[in-house]
Amino acid sequence: MTKEQAFLDQIISIIGQPKNLYAGIGQDCAIIKTNTDIWQVFTCDTQLEGTHFKLLWTTAEQLGRKAAVVNISDIAAVGGIPKYCLVSLGLPSKISQQFIKKIYIGLKKEFDPVGVNIIGGNIVKSDKLFIDITLIGEIQKENIVLRSGAKINDLIAVTGTLGDASQARMLLKKNIINKKLSDRFLLPNHRLKAGQILAKNKLVSAMMDISDGLSTDLITLCNMSKVGAQIDIKKLPVSNELKKYKNYFATALSGGEDYELLFTFNPKNLTKIGQVLKNTRFTIIGKITDNGFNFKNSSWNHFSR
Repeated sequence: MTKEQAFLDQIISIIGQPKNLYAGIGQDCAIIKTNTDIWQVFTCDTQLEGTHFKLLWTTAEQLGRKAAVVNISDIAAVGGIPKYCLVSLGLPSKISQQFIKKIYIGLKKEFDPVGVNIIGGNIVKSDKLFIDITLIGEIQKENIVLRSGAKINDLIAVTGTLGDASQARMLLKKNIINKKLSDRFLLPNHRLKAGQILAKNKLVSAMMDISDGLSTDLITLCNMSKVGAQIDIKKLPVSNELKKYKNYFATALSGGEDYELLFTFNPKNLTKIGQVLKNTRFTIIGKITDNGFNFKNSSWNHFSR
């Protein structure tokens, strides 16, 4: 058991779980059962100055857009539909009204196209700038996909490319700007449509978004599904821009904040997935096994459950 899981178990032992909770701590979203076929979906995420961003790197609008995307990405991972948003801001005295306005402009640029309405929130004085989003949505109960459904012999796939955001962050720390990579870090994309399509067509057994890095998130998915995994590092999808830097496969494996989808599926669904994701790149990177983790062609080798 990881320290994080032990911490989460301790929290659950204190707060308990309501009877109508379908999915809670440990999943991308909390899902509440209702008396209809449409269930409620909740997620929240915080962007904290110094931890997730620096004002030296990011604009107010970029901050608003990223705060929106990381929450939309969570709802994408369960196949849900985002609907409403609460925004809480922690504001140091140095932050101007114009800066705050641009944060909301950024939020709306991401929320408006997917039908999310900002309906409230909170503002407090803070030593560091932060933006905390609570996103509320819905989902047809038969379409729900969780992290915990992977089966032995399922294939493992990811959308898009991996590692750009992590490489950008490493460069920004050295005051080096590579715009192609920096855009993936400062202005990430979500995969809401892809997640909804995969869930609606019942083509995947488990799914989550990649926020902490593929190696970490895959282990999380496998632990929740009580399975293992085998990954071929050389099959990880990386951009041509990332290939200009050393150890790019290691960056793709362990770097975070990609906000791509990681999903598992029965091999018989491969053709159909290719058809429904015709406008979204996805790559098969390995398969689900019965025990342990093996990352081929890498210094990351055999993580035990």
